[in-house]
Amino acid sequence: MIHISINALKIVKARHQFLKEMVPLLTKRINSYSKPGSKRFLATIMTDLNLILSGEPDDLSIISAKVNVVINGHRNNKKAIKKIFDYDWFITKTKKRYNAYHLAASLEVNVCVYCNRNYTHTVITKDGEKITRPQFDHFFSKGKNPLIALSFYNLIPSCSICNSGIKHEADFELSTHNHPYKDNFITDFAFTYKYTNEESSGLRIVTDTPNIKAHRTLTDLKTDLIYNTHVSELKEMLRMKYAFSDKYLEILNNNLLAGINISRKELYNIAFGVEQDEKDFGTRPFSKFKSDILKELGIIS
Repeated sequence: MIHISINALKIVKARHQFLKEMVPLLTKRINSYSKPGSKRFLATIMTDLNLILSGEPDDLSIISAKVNVVINGHRNNKKAIKKIFDYDWFITKTKKRYNAYHLAASLEVNVCVYCNRNYTHTVITKDGEKITRPQFDHFFSKGKNPLIALSFYNLIPSCSICNSGIKHEADFELSTHNHPYKDNFITDFAFTYKYTNEESSGLRIVTDTPNIKAHRTLTDLKTDLIYNTHVSELKEMLRMKYAFSDKYLEILNNNLLAGINISRKELYNIAFGVEQDEKDFGTRPFSKFKSDILKELGIIS
C-alpha cells in the first residue's frame, strides 16, 4: 500500500473541488427526497454534510458508527441514506455534473494505491467522453456504512483486481488495517525473497514486517500472492547483481551513458523503470518492490 499525503497540494485542491461540487448536488438530493418518515432525520444529516463528505478517516469512522445505530433500527431512514448517498449515481458517466471521473482526474493517482502494480490513469477526451479511470474502493464497506459511501477519504483509487477481485466488501477498520490517507507505513514492511523448492521458479517473494497492523493489511490484500506472479522482475534484478556486481549504476553511467549529463534520479529511472524517492513510489508500478530488492542486493543504498 502506498501512502497519499492529505497535505499534498493536488489532494488539498481535489478535496476542495469535491466539496464544492458535491455539497449542492447532495443538498438537492436530500431536499427532493419525498419518502415519508425521514424528513427530520435528513435535516440532521444536512447539518453534518460537510463533515460526511470531507471528514478525515477518524471522523468518518465516528460519524458512520453513530448514524448506523439510528438507521439500523429504522428502515425508512436506512433506505433514505442508501438512496441519497448512492455510489452508482456518483459513478454514472455523464457530462452534465461532477462524478467519479472528475474526482479521479483531480487526484492524479496513476498507480493503484493498494498494490503499486497497475496503472490507474484517468482518460477523458477533449469533448468530455469518459474512457477509463481508477476504480474507487471503499475502505469502510459502503454496504455496512452507507452514510460515507461518497466520502472523499473513503474513496481509495485502486485497480480492478485489488478493488473488485481482492478487497471487495472486506471489513477494514482503522484499528486493524492501514488507511492510505492516514497511515504512512511504507517503511513498516519490506519486500524480500527466498530460495525454495516449493516453487517451479525456485524463488518466492515475501513481505517482511514486525508490525501486526501492516501484516494484516498486506495479508488481506494478498500482497505476497499477487507479487509472486512477478518473479520475472526479481530474476531480472538478480541477473543484474550477478552480471555487474553492485556497480551496475556506475557501469551504466560510465559506459553506455558516458558524456551525457544525467542526474542520479534520472539514471535510476532509466536503469530500473521505477522511481527512487519514497514520495514518488505511487507514480510508477513496482517502485516499492524494486527499491527494497535492489537495497537487499546492495545495488543501491
